[in-house]
Amino acid sequence: MTEEERNKEIEWLMGSIKRSIVRNYSKIKWLIILSVLPFAFGIYLLFDSYDNGYEGASLFFTIGAGLLLLGLFEIIYGKKMARAETPQELLAIYDKKWILESVLLLAFIVGLVLLDNSILVSKTCKVLAVVLFLIANWLAMNQKLRLWVAMMLLIAESALLYFSGLDLLEGICFLIVMLSVFKGEKLFGAGLGGEDGDEAAESKQEIKQLRALLKESEGNA
Repeated sequence: MTEEERNKEIEWLMGSIKRSIVRNYSKIKWLIILSVLPFAFGIYLLFDSYDNGYEGASLFFTIGAGLLLLGLFEIIYGKKMARAETPQELLAIYDKKWILESVLLLAFIVGLVLLDNSILVSKTCKVLAVVLFLIANWLAMNQKLRLWVAMMLLIAESALLYFSGLDLLEGICFLIVMLSVFKGEKLFGAGLGGEDGDEAAESKQEIKQLRALLKESEGNA
């Protein structure tokens, strides 16, 4: 590949990545809208007559805050990537977004542990249930979630929720969200196959291609 061909490919990849960011805004808006549901359910639990009403409320408040922050990060850094003038700037913003989202995920899991006053077994099951859900969503977004894997994950999630000590209504709500990911709804990204999964995988592949072309260009400089 000549330098001119490489530059044209880099320019095309930048345009394609930016177009994908714009198309992704509608899904991000849904993510922010959905963050209202855990907050609303948490407020409901504050007035629950059960002894663990505050505990359940803190769990759903944490989930709502995590969804809201994730959506805001996607919008803020998506706009920065869309305004990037050079491929190096675009990749730098992408890497920063990835780091911040990883820190947010870690803080989310730690927050669940700190807010939970239950026994160790119950606390461990709750954290594992969230981790398992995140793994399932990652597999779905990367089109690696097969039907038999989804069934096994759902069974394992049900068992973890049962031993976590959550109320029946709380557990059902959590399973409904997990089922929506398996079904392919546009909640947390792409679902089980479909065009959204193709687009998400293609966007990640374009980031890798852009990074490789820049490295090749710098090596030939």
